[in-house]
Amino acid sequence: MTDHASFQGTYSDIKLIRSRKVAVVCIEIPIEAATAFVAAFGIPNPAEETWVALARMGSRQAPIKEKRPFSELPPAQQAALACKREAFQRYLFDEYGTIEVSEDSAADWVRRYCNVDSRSELTTNDEAATMWSIIYGNFQLWLGETEI
Repeated sequence: MTDHASFQGTYSDIKLIRSRKVAVVCIEIPIEAATAFVAAFGIPNPAEETWVALARMGSRQAPIKEKRPFSELPPAQQAALACKREAFQRYLFDEYGTIEVSEDSAADWVRRYCNVDSRSELTTNDEAATMWSIIYGNFQLWLGETEI
């Protein structure tokens, strides 16, 4: 055994073949690696067996996505996240007299203030994005004042 090849994939299924006393293990590899895989292993031939080895890579958990800083998020995503925060909701209630301290009330207020039908427009409408920046900047100032 002199030819070595390795491919990274995900373990996705196992099937027991009781009559043959074997298990079929399914490893999914990225489609971009399929040609190289066939080049290394060939097409399965029932008359010949190709022995391979399996090894687990790292932990069982999926890789953790790195969080982007809030300032690097698109305005629509910033607004969605801010509206979920009780501090932002309270800011709108205290400063602008929104009806209630809730995510829905905050989202409605942001849409009205920025003159958009959906917060997703904050990413495509420059004027609305500017309005959002002003709101969030004022919220940051308010946070500094209330935490002292």
